[in-house]
Amino acid sequence: MSQNIPRSLRLVAVLGWLLFTVGIISSAFTYLRYGGSSVPRVRWRTRWGQPRWVTFRDPLGQFLLDHPSDWDESAPFERFTRHRVGDLVAADTLALRHAHPSGLVVVIRYVAPARLTDDEWYRRTRPGGLLGDVFGEKILSRGKSQLAGREALKVTAEGLVVDHPYHLESWFLPVGDTAFRLTTGAPLAEVAAAAPFLQRIAGSFRLTRPGK
Repeated sequence: MSQNIPRSLRLVAVLGWLLFTVGIISSAFTYLRYGGSSVPRVRWRTRWGQPRWVTFRDPLGQFLLDHPSDWDESAPFERFTRHRVGDLVAADTLALRHAHPSGLVVVIRYVAPARLTDDEWYRRTRPGGLLGDVFGEKILSRGKSQLAGREALKVTAEGLVVDHPYHLESWFLPVGDTAFRLTTGAPLAEVAAAAPFLQRIAGSFRLTRPGK
């Protein structure tokens, strides 16, 4: 009677049994290799589910920034966040957030109506200037630093973020008619745990197109 079965159906049946056998063998191997408790799943996530570093690309093509893939990335359309700060146009460009340890990274872009010298930009960040109050309520230090291989102003401060006291570090980088403020922050109790991630993220900031 088997001779009356079309050859194509016999081939399908053979393939079906072959796949079933492979599935049984694979399940047995997985059980023997990892066991049957919830621990193997934890090991599997540890081995294969580790966050990787990814690159954020500025929609305007001016900078790149690396961050772990498990950090929440928010990059709103700048036209919805633009607001005037005197003669400058400020826009929220990027926000990164992470829990356990808690940390945040924010990039703000400022655009002037014409090219400014670095000193002209820095004057605006001093007390009483247009940007004198953007670094945090309590300024701890202020001085020259480096960001993206260029001279930048670094300001360390403490301030409230969602009603919680945060340690904040900001780099202000002028580039012609544009300036970037990159700020990293962590709750005071979690600064040490978050610092390695925040430092690496901030250190990855690089320019891809200079300002005008």
